Amino acid sequence: QCRSSAASDVYKRQSLYYLAGERSDFLFQYSSDRLAPTLSDLNTASYYRDEKYVYSGNPDLVPYLRHQFEMQYSFTSNWIDLFPMAQLTLAPGDILPEFMRKDAYILETKVNADRSVRAAGWLTARLKPLRDLSLIHISEPTRPY
Repeated sequence: QCRSSAASDVYKRQSLYYLAGERSDFLFQYSSDRLAPTLSDLNTASYYRDEKYVYSGNPDLVPYLRHQFEMQYSFTSNWIDLFPMAQLTLAPGDILPEFMRKDAYILETKVNADRSVRAAGWLTARLKPLRDLSLIHISEPTRPY
């Protein structure tokens, strides 16, 4: 997977599949990739989005390594299929926006966060003969620490 705002090189991808029974299975995956800042992230030219909001890149940004852990479970029966999934992303050095109040405007730039954690979860169900129905989608936004 690749964020649209950065270049990515996939380093590792490991998968473990476990058949828990005739109607259920688990899939565990780990991946890591290296993401680099884009040219606009690094460009120090000021871009005035309006008179009180200015964007300027940060030439001190460095590439970072992202680790992603996923767990998927599937269960199927004659009347329902369940597909819960959980995902945890750890990204030390993640490139995140930072806002600074100046005298006459607000400046947005990018910084490498010390740590960044993102957690998400999904539960999709298929009620037969109904169509797919996404019951729950929980996503925690990226949090720098």
